[in-house]
Amino acid sequence: SIHPRPKAKLTFDGSIDPQRGTVIDEVTLDDVRSRLAKWDPYWDVVHEFSSGSSNGLVPTDFEWGRRTGPVSAYKELGKRSSELKNAEKYEIVTAGAVKVHVDPNDVGLRAKLNSGKNRVMKWGKSASPAPSRYSTGDRRCILRMLPLYATDAERAKQRKKRADTHLWPIGTFIQYNNRAVTIVQRKQQSHDHTEWKGMSHALDVTDLVSDVYSTTLPNMVEIATREATPYAIHLAVCDYVGPDTLYDRLMARNGPHSILKYDYDEALKVALDYVKNQMVVLDSDSEDDDDDPDHEGSSQQYSLLCPLSMSAMQTPVRGKDCRHIACFDLRNWLHNNVTVGGTRWRCGHCENFLAPSDLLVDGMFCRFLEQTQGQISSARDKVQLNSDGTWELMDANKLRYQNNKRGSGELGDSNGNALKRSK
Repeated sequence: SIHPRPKAKLTFDGSIDPQRGTVIDEVTLDDVRSRLAKWDPYWDVVHEFSSGSSNGLVPTDFEWGRRTGPVSAYKELGKRSSELKNAEKYEIVTAGAVKVHVDPNDVGLRAKLNSGKNRVMKWGKSASPAPSRYSTGDRRCILRMLPLYATDAERAKQRKKRADTHLWPIGTFIQYNNRAVTIVQRKQQSHDHTEWKGMSHALDVTDLVSDVYSTTLPNMVEIATREATPYAIHLAVCDYVGPDTLYDRLMARNGPHSILKYDYDEALKVALDYVKNQMVVLDSDSEDDDDDPDHEGSSQQYSLLCPLSMSAMQTPVRGKDCRHIACFDLRNWLHNNVTVGGTRWRCGHCENFLAPSDLLVDGMFCRFLEQTQGQISSARDKVQLNSDGTWELMDANKLRYQNNKRGSGELGDSNGNALKRSK
C-alpha cells in the first residue's frame, strides 16, 4: 500500500535580529529597492507588503524589510519547540514569509491601490498573463527576490556572471495559504547536482489573493529554500511600464530616468581616439585591408544596422563603459529584454551586462543615420570613419573573397587562383 509522507514541522524565526531573523535593516532595504529599480525598470512600485514599521521595538521612523532567514525543521511532531532541542533536523536551510494584507480601515491605502489605470485592483479575478501580455499601467502584485551579498567583492564577482535581476534561491518552494504555488526557477542538473541552471521568473500573486482586506484569511506567502545565502523578499503592488513607455522615459530631456547623450562632436572625439589608439575591435567583416599597412589604424568601419533586428537603427546606444564604438537600437533592445532569457540585459555587441541607466546615446551615429536616411540596407550598411574625422557610406558590401569568378561556381584566392567549393 502507498503510505503518505511524514509531515515536517517548520518553525520560522521572526526575530528582529537581522543576523538571525527574517528582517533586513533600512540601508539594505534601500539598496534592494535601488537594485530592482535599476535592473527591473518594467515595474514601478506603488506599495510594498514586504516592509513595514517596527511596532515600537526600535525608533518609529525605522522601516524593516523581509528576507529569508534560518528555519528549524524537526522530524518529531506534536512536541513543543522547547522539547525539541536535541531532535534531529532536516536539511532545510532558509525560509521566509510575508503577508498580503491591507487594513480595511486604512482609507488612504485603499484609495492609493485603486487609483491605477483600471481603477479597482482585480484581486483573484484572472490568471496572471505572460510578461509580453502586460500593458502599460497594469497594476499587479509582484513577488521578487534578490541575493544579499556579504561583501562588495562578492557582489562584483556575481555581477560579471549575470544581470542583477530577480533570482529565486536554489530549490525554492512557495506556498500561499498552505497551497503550493508553481514558479519558474533554476533546475538541478542531473549530471552535476551542485549545478542549478535556468531562468527565474517573478511571481504575479494578484490572482492568488481573493480578499486583500480580509481579517480572517491569513493571506500568507511562505518561502522555503535549500540555499544558505540570505535573499531579500520584495512583495509589492506595482504598475507595469511597457518598453515604449520606458523608451520615452529614457529619452526625456532632463528627466529622472534620462540617459546620457553625446552630441556629434563629443561622440566623434571619442571615436577618433579609438581609431588612433586602436582600442576598438573592428566592426567590419571585410578582410581586404588586413595586410595593408597604409590602412592600419587610419580608419574604422561601423554598421548602421542594429545587431538585434538587422534593420537600420533609430536610436543608436551603447554602454558607457563598453570598449567599442559600435551601437545597437535602444527601442529594439528594450522590447527584447521584456522576456526573461539568457541574453537579458546584455550589450548587443560585447555581451557585457547593461542596465538602461548604463547606456548613452551616440550623437555621431545619429548624424550618420540622419544623413544616410533611406540608403541603408542589408547590402549597404557600413560607414567608414577616417582618422581626420571625415566619413562616408561605403558601397554595397563586397564578397568575402574579392576575386570570386561569378557564374563559374568557383571561388578565387588572394592570387586570383580558383578554389574548389567544399563538398
